[in-house]
Amino acid sequence: MNELSVTVGKPCRPFRENVPYARRARRTQAVERLKLPSDQISNLPFVVVGAIALWQFGRDRASFVLFLGIFLTGFGSAYYHWNPKNDTLFWDRLPMALTFMAILALAAEERLGTRTGAILLWPLLALAVFSLLLWRWTDDLRLYGWVQFFPCIALPLLFVARPSKYSGTSYWLIAAALYALAKLCEFYDHAIYSIGFILSGHTLKHFAAAGACLAILRYFQTRRPIS
Repeated sequence: MNELSVTVGKPCRPFRENVPYARRARRTQAVERLKLPSDQISNLPFVVVGAIALWQFGRDRASFVLFLGIFLTGFGSAYYHWNPKNDTLFWDRLPMALTFMAILALAAEERLGTRTGAILLWPLLALAVFSLLLWRWTDDLRLYGWVQFFPCIALPLLFVARPSKYSGTSYWLIAAALYALAKLCEFYDHAIYSIGFILSGHTLKHFAAAGACLAILRYFQTRRPIS
């Protein structure tokens, strides 16, 4: 599962693809195929969590998109790591973008009202798809960066400003902590692998991110209406 690496720069300056990351993925591809393909196998938890969640909570539109995105992330990420290039990277990023937007719509539904969440869902999903098409057309990642990182800002503000109609908010906090851990593992990918770890930081990132998805599933399994 590849993520956007954003650097601080002028607001009008396009964000380009992280070329060194893509080159590193290609260099290690042949080696990974000769041993345990950890960056591919470590996507299996996304498939398992997504499948269970779809079976249990796939009737509501927003939750269906959320858990379908998690489910497909496992396949999209494995596909990219099997053959890393921009064409496969699109299918790696698309399920994640849909997942981020579905989470935002769900939070709006639970804290601002069912109608608000339903109204926001489809425009947010369309924006997620368009952000990736724009990247493929122009090689500009700015809109995709917004899709990925805006929920990280909006969700905490929403959680503080408005109470949820369900219990179990702690699971969202656990998911956020695990996602932050995943980003750290990604950032220190080379350092983790170079000190002798069997698994790379990127593989550990997959496990941490899948743990975040499991926390979201547990939220749905345990939440209760707050009267």
